[in-house]
Amino acid sequence: MKLMTRPSELPRIALCPGSLFAVQGQQEYSSKWAERGTNAHVDIAELLENSTGDKELSPHHINEVFNHAPDPNYFMQVVTMAKAIKDEFYIEDDVEIEYEMDIPMWRKELNTGHGDIVIVGKLGIDLIDIKTGRNLVPDPHENYQVLAYGIGLWDMHNGIPGYKPVRVIIADWDGGFRQIQLDKESVMMYRGIIDRIIDESLEPDGIRNPTPTGCLYCAAFATEKCKESKEIMQEIVRLNKETSEG
Repeated sequence: MKLMTRPSELPRIALCPGSLFAVQGQQEYSSKWAERGTNAHVDIAELLENSTGDKELSPHHINEVFNHAPDPNYFMQVVTMAKAIKDEFYIEDDVEIEYEMDIPMWRKELNTGHGDIVIVGKLGIDLIDIKTGRNLVPDPHENYQVLAYGIGLWDMHNGIPGYKPVRVIIADWDGGFRQIQLDKESVMMYRGIIDRIIDESLEPDGIRNPTPTGCLYCAAFATEKCKESKEIMQEIVRLNKETSEG
């Protein structure tokens, strides 16, 4: 069986290596929060792509977002995040900006990553990953999803004349930013960590480590493929209910 996973699943696999085998063939988990996240990414990209001037967002496109926003809080947070990203990172005049950029991975088991916003400027490369979920997102140096994206970008640009450092940035839903800059040594270190995570997950009898947060969106939760998670099912169901009703 050919095992494949997405960079976004690396945090779960790091906690529970056996989950990679367990989720094969299972229907992926979805929620209203996942749908909101997808819409927010599209809306933020639209606002940024059609922004005017050095610091202004397009009034027309702000109005477009407002017309289909599910609620006022969502609208305000989308606009706030778009403005914060523009003010903080769209500061060079001569830059290349790409949205939903495909980022090849170095492991055959890893599907292509998708960088929310990639800015290639004179001073370096910024990868901005937008997080809109309700759960705590680890800092960049512990977030294997965004680190994998950063390593993929490093590999893409490593052969280009002129050194360009890669900065990995998590844009939180509240408008804050957390970041880490990757260099040759840190890329080597984090690549080794992610390689070890994947290698351990390829074992058919990989360790199963069910936890309330780790199992929260796992497709194998409480199925015959993961009987271990049934032992903590009540706690996970409670967390799922709080998340869906929040």
